[in-house]
Amino acid sequence: MLGYDVDRSERTPKLVINTEVAVQVRRIFSLYLEFKNLMPVVEELDKRGWKNKLWHSKKGLPKGGRKFDKCSVHAMLTNPIYYGKIKHKTDLYPGQHHAIIDEETFQRVHAQLRDNSFNRGTRLPSKHGGLLKGLIRCPDCNVAMVHNMTKRNSIVYCY
Repeated sequence: MLGYDVDRSERTPKLVINTEVAVQVRRIFSLYLEFKNLMPVVEELDKRGWKNKLWHSKKGLPKGGRKFDKCSVHAMLTNPIYYGKIKHKTDLYPGQHHAIIDEETFQRVHAQLRDNSFNRGTRLPSKHGGLLKGLIRCPDCNVAMVHNMTKRNSIVYCY
């Protein structure tokens, strides 16, 4: 996990902050709050040459070390470990590790991500149209509903 190293000196491994990389993690969160969108953050990280954490499997194979993409930035921004919590199913518990960012920053990022997802359905282009696309909204979460399609035996079914 970017910003943390695993301390295996004790019986149970623990996450320890890597102070040099933690600066990058804080900057990624602040970039998202500045740009308010994932793709400009990804482009900025690419310009800076920042990559995901490189680590080695038990077999010694290298893992990670790739450029950030939209999914990896989103996964980082929604991971509660960065503000000192551990998630188990739907519950959050205080972790034994130290937080890299404060909870207020995490909540601001989370709120911005949620706001960006509300209008997503009205901006998606579709070659199949969709007469009511973006007009019907979920009564619980206020997200725009969109049509979808599936393909079976070269026949496209829209629903």
